[in-house]
Amino acid sequence: LVLCVYLMLDISPIWIGVVFSIVISMNAISIDEKSSIHMLLNSLPYTRKEIVSSKYIVVVLFTCMVAAAIFIVNFIIHRELTIWKDILLMVAIVMTAASFMLPFCYKFKSNYLLIASIVAFGLYLLAVNCFP
Repeated sequence: LVLCVYLMLDISPIWIGVVFSIVISMNAISIDEKSSIHMLLNSLPYTRKEIVSSKYIVVVLFTCMVAAAIFIVNFIIHRELTIWKDILLMVAIVMTAASFMLPFCYKFKSNYLLIASIVAFGLYLLAVNCFP
């Protein structure tokens, strides 16, 4: 619903997709910090490599879902197709950001990353205002 509202405001779909993809992915990863999840993951026969790779796959899946939603909603609201270059640029930005953020999520707790997220959001607002 929030995605539809942002697309109706004629904000660039690239920035909307980047923010939604990163927020959804980081929310899913922050849920994994709970102790009950750690107990479950440690009791299952998964290697650390499989657990880490699954988190990267989650980022790819959520990004693809957001890109598909933007494509469909933009077509319904504005009656125009989203340019594939824009979608590929959005996916590239999200994957680059995730490649930097996921190692920090493993190293630091979400309490410390909250401050970094606030700073990153401030930089995002600055970038949106400077580069329309």
